[in-house]
Amino acid sequence: MKIRDLESGYGSVQILWGVDMSLREGAITALLGPNGAGKSTLLRSIFGTVRPWKGSILYRDEDILHLPPHRKVDRGIALVPEGRHVFAGMTVKENLLLGAYRKRARERMEGNLGLVFSLFPILEERQDQRAGTLSGGEQQMLTIARSLMASPELMMLDEPSQGLAPKVVEEVFSALTRIREEGVTILLVEQNVENVLSIADYVYILNEGRVVGEGRPDEIEKAGLRKAYLGL
Repeated sequence: MKIRDLESGYGSVQILWGVDMSLREGAITALLGPNGAGKSTLLRSIFGTVRPWKGSILYRDEDILHLPPHRKVDRGIALVPEGRHVFAGMTVKENLLLGAYRKRARERMEGNLGLVFSLFPILEERQDQRAGTLSGGEQQMLTIARSLMASPELMMLDEPSQGLAPKVVEEVFSALTRIREEGVTILLVEQNVENVLSIADYVYILNEGRVVGEGRPDEIEKAGLRKAYLGL
């Protein structure tokens, strides 16, 4: 995916100002920055839940800037939004199967189910349990797993470790590296800088709606960008 000169916002309030980014296929690209930098707005603008104002989003040589979200899902793009979004009254397995509504996903349903159960064994143990009775960490795992059931080629995640216990955070980041090994491209927004830099292949730093730095994790460290913009 190549994002060029992307501008977006809410109403008359501009949040993103000429954002340029490229996502390498099969890699984890991290998007870091202080609170209010526009990271979530960027993910929503890519996915289409926030309508971009101008620019281009080239995905497999097609400009998908103004495609609605369901058309982007059809092209293999998934968004795991901030927070836990499960159907509380449905079982874990029913939640997972809801993610496999695309034709391609239905054809791969059994294999994908095996994959998510290998990534998150607790979900297999609790597949007949109502999702609303899971812990916060287990609900986050279920949210990620349900997106995987759609057989995405590009998965975007917004703060997947937010509010989780350290042990669960480790499990989530370990799962992300395995998802990458399955060939899924990942765009990750996170505040957990240490863990992000340990798994990311490439990093962009966003500040006040603009890209202010980019590079491999070691380059971000050497350039002092981490301390300058993240305060760490």
